Amino acid sequence: MNGALNWKRYAGVYILSMIGLMIIGLLLQRLFGFSLPTGLSTVLPPMMAAMIEGQKRADAGLGQYENTEAWSAASLATMVVGVITVAVLAGLLILMPLMREMFSSISMMTWVLVFAGIMGLTLLVNRFFLTMGYKNQRKALDKKAGK
Repeated sequence: MNGALNWKRYAGVYILSMIGLMIIGLLLQRLFGFSLPTGLSTVLPPMMAAMIEGQKRADAGLGQYENTEAWSAASLATMVVGVITVAVLAGLLILMPLMREMFSSISMMTWVLVFAGIMGLTLLVNRFFLTMGYKNQRKALDKKAGK
C-alpha cells in the first residue's frame, strides 16, 4: 500500500466495475436493444475506483490530498489501469484469433497513440475523483459527527 493509494483495493474495484458494466451492457442489449456509450467503459471504472479510494482516505482520518500527493496517487492508479488493460488485451489477442486479425490491420503507432490518449484521460479522471471522493466523504463524516 502506498500512503496515498491502496492499489490492490483500487484494482479490485476497477476490475469489478469493468465486469459489472459489461454485464449491465449485455443485459440492456439483450432485453431492450439498448447499448451503453462506448466511452463509458473508459471513464466509469477508474471513476468509481478513484472515488472509493478518496472516501477510504477520509474514513481513515487522513488529511486532504496535497496537490503533488494527489497527482502521485492518480499516476499510480493510472499505472494500475495500464497494467490491467495490457493484460486483458494480451489475453484477448492470445485467445481470440479474430482479435489478432483486427489488431494487425492497424499500425502499432496508432495503437500506441490510442493507448496514450486513454491513459491520459484515465489520469485526469483519477486525479479529479480521488479528491472529490475525499471531499464528499469528509463532508458526510463531518455532518454525521455534528448530529
